[in-house]
Amino acid sequence: MNYKYLGLQMLYERLPIDHAMKSIINSKLKAAEAGIIGEATVEDVFEKHDFPFNYNILHDVNLTSNGKFQIDTLFICQYFIVILECKNIVGKLYFENNPPC
Repeated sequence: MNYKYLGLQMLYERLPIDHAMKSIINSKLKAAEAGIIGEATVEDVFEKHDFPFNYNILHDVNLTSNGKFQIDTLFICQYFIVILECKNIVGKLYFENNPPC
Protein backbone atom coordinates (compact mmCIF):
# COMPACT_ATOMS: atom_id res chain seq x y z
CA MET A 1 0.00 0.00 0.00
CA ASN A 2 1.57 3.27 -1.10
CA TYR A 3 0.18 5.94 1.21
CA LYS A 4 1.85 8.81 -0.64
CA TYR A 5 0.05 7.79 -3.84
CA LEU A 6 -3.28 7.35 -2.04
CA GLY A 7 -2.91 10.75 -0.38
CA LEU A 8 -2.15 12.47 -3.68
CA GLN A 9 -5.07 10.69 -5.33
CA MET A 10 -7.52 11.76 -2.61
CA LEU A 11 -6.20 15.32 -2.68
CA TYR A 12 -6.51 15.49 -6.47
CA GLU A 13 -10.09 14.24 -6.37
CA ARG A 14 -11.09 16.74 -3.67
CA LEU A 15 -9.60 19.82 -5.33
CA PRO A 16 -11.93 21.90 -7.51
CA ILE A 17 -11.27 21.65 -11.28
CA ASP A 18 -9.95 25.21 -11.48
CA HIS A 19 -7.67 25.01 -8.41
CA ALA A 20 -4.17 26.43 -9.03
CA MET A 21 -2.44 23.32 -7.62
CA LYS A 22 -4.51 20.76 -9.55
CA SER A 23 -1.98 20.32 -12.40
CA ILE A 24 0.99 20.10 -10.00
CA ILE A 25 -0.76 17.45 -7.90
CA ASN A 26 -1.66 15.56 -11.08
CA SER A 27 1.99 15.43 -12.23
CA LYS A 28 3.10 14.26 -8.77
CA LEU A 29 0.37 11.63 -8.89
CA LYS A 30 1.56 10.37 -12.31
CA ALA A 31 5.18 10.26 -11.11
CA ALA A 32 4.18 8.26 -8.02
CA GLU A 33 2.15 5.88 -10.18
CA ALA A 34 5.10 5.38 -12.54
CA GLY A 35 7.30 4.57 -9.54
CA ILE A 36 4.83 1.97 -8.29
CA ILE A 37 4.67 0.35 -11.74
CA GLY A 38 8.48 0.31 -11.99
CA GLU A 39 8.91 -1.35 -8.62
CA ALA A 40 6.23 -3.94 -9.48
CA THR A 41 8.09 -4.70 -12.72
CA VAL A 42 11.33 -5.37 -10.80
CA GLU A 43 9.43 -7.55 -8.35
CA ASP A 44 8.02 -9.60 -11.25
CA VAL A 45 11.53 -10.20 -12.63
CA PHE A 46 12.69 -11.65 -9.30
CA GLU A 47 9.59 -13.86 -9.05
CA LYS A 48 10.31 -15.37 -12.49
CA HIS A 49 13.92 -16.35 -11.71
CA ASP A 50 15.12 -19.08 -9.41
CA PHE A 51 18.60 -18.45 -8.04
CA PRO A 52 20.81 -21.39 -6.97
CA PHE A 53 21.48 -19.80 -3.56
CA ASN A 54 19.55 -18.34 -0.65
CA TYR A 55 18.76 -14.64 -0.90
CA ASN A 56 16.54 -11.92 0.51
CA ILE A 57 14.97 -9.01 -1.31
CA LEU A 58 14.01 -5.83 0.53
CA HIS A 59 11.87 -3.17 -1.11
CA ASP A 60 11.69 0.54 -0.24
CA VAL A 61 14.47 0.51 2.39
CA ASN A 62 14.83 3.75 4.37
CA LEU A 63 18.17 4.27 6.13
CA THR A 64 19.97 7.02 8.01
CA SER A 65 23.67 7.86 7.90
CA ASN A 66 24.83 11.48 7.64
CA GLY A 67 21.33 12.05 6.30
CA LYS A 68 18.27 10.03 5.38
CA PHE A 69 18.17 8.04 2.14
CA GLN A 70 15.98 5.46 0.46
CA ILE A 71 16.83 2.37 -1.61
CA ASP A 72 14.21 1.04 -4.04
CA THR A 73 15.28 -2.63 -3.95
CA LEU A 74 18.08 -4.36 -2.07
CA PHE A 75 19.09 -7.89 -3.18
CA ILE A 76 21.13 -9.63 -0.46
CA CYS A 77 22.87 -13.01 -0.58
CA GLN A 78 26.00 -14.48 1.03
CA TYR A 79 28.09 -13.60 -2.03
CA PHE A 80 27.09 -10.01 -2.77
CA ILE A 81 24.59 -7.20 -2.28
CA VAL A 82 22.98 -5.37 -5.19
CA ILE A 83 21.31 -1.99 -4.85
CA LEU A 84 18.64 -1.35 -7.48
CA GLU A 85 17.36 2.17 -8.08
CA CYS A 86 14.44 1.92 -10.47
CA LYS A 87 13.28 4.77 -12.64
CA ASN A 88 10.02 4.39 -14.52
CA ILE A 89 9.49 7.80 -16.06
CA VAL A 90 6.30 8.90 -17.79
CA GLY A 91 6.41 11.34 -20.69
CA LYS A 92 9.13 12.05 -23.23
CA LEU A 93 12.85 12.04 -22.53
CA TYR A 94 15.28 14.12 -24.55
CA PHE A 95 19.02 13.45 -24.66
CA GLU A 96 21.60 15.83 -26.06
CA ASN A 97 24.61 14.36 -27.87
CA ASN A 98 27.13 16.84 -26.48
CA PRO A 99 25.55 18.74 -23.59
CA PRO A 100 27.52 21.76 -22.30
CA CYS A 101 27.46 20.47 -18.72
